Amino acid sequence: RTVIREACVRLCHIALNRGPVQRHAEDRLNLERHAEHRIRLVTTKRYTGIDARHFDVVKNAMRDVFEGAHGTARYNQIEGIDAGGKTGTVQNPHGEDHSLFIAFAPFDVPKIAISVVVENAGYGSQWAAPIATLMIEKYLTGDIKRKELEEKILNKNFNEEAHAEQQ
Repeated sequence: RTVIREACVRLCHIALNRGPVQRHAEDRLNLERHAEHRIRLVTTKRYTGIDARHFDVVKNAMRDVFEGAHGTARYNQIEGIDAGGKTGTVQNPHGEDHSLFIAFAPFDVPKIAISVVVENAGYGSQWAAPIATLMIEKYLTGDIKRKELEEKILNKNFNEEAHAEQQ
């Protein structure tokens, strides 16, 4: 298991307010071909080791990431979808920091939990949060209404910028 995958599993535990998670979905965004979706069943229950009474505090803090006055993903809210999330910035000694975001939605009865890492892309709210929320929107509604944001992401080339910085 990778660290990011494990983080997503832990997010599922929190979002669902329970210890074990038996089924989860993995979504990968291929920027040229859009979203590719794959579901696999997990047959082994996994427990967090965290008492479930703490989950509501964490979940509400994650809601504030979208809805709070100073929430780091407040500009990435999805119309009609209440969600929880957490932005992050991973330091990179070899170039631009990595952009990280984890989220789940809908808030009360989650159907998706997602983690996104964009290498050499800066703050979590800058690129990973917008990508994750577009994927959530597409997964839950079957469509993307924020076409301008989608185009901005599809036209971004992080590889060229990272390569140019290393020169």
